Amino acid sequence: MDRERESLGDLFVCVALTDEAEYLTLAGGEHSVAAVFPDMRGLSARDALRMLARLGMTARLNGAGVVVKQLPEAGAPIDRESGATLWLERQQDSVP
Repeated sequence: MDRERESLGDLFVCVALTDEAEYLTLAGGEHSVAAVFPDMRGLSARDALRMLARLGMTARLNGAGVVVKQLPEAGAPIDRESGATLWLERQQDSVP
């Protein structure tokens, strides 16, 4: 995992890059630490659940395959108490 931290006055920005997604955490000033929910579209159910476990969240899965829709949406503040809902669909194999 690559991490980068930069100070912008009273605001600290921390970006963590993994194979699955990017995490962005903002902290500082008058606000407490706030993290935003990653875009999980295209991830397998297994990878999405791993990512949510790292964030300290649980999920309700609907369907099978890869994530096609999620709540909360990407960029929304993370609320670990409410969890996430993921909708999955099987991907069609492209035939040349």
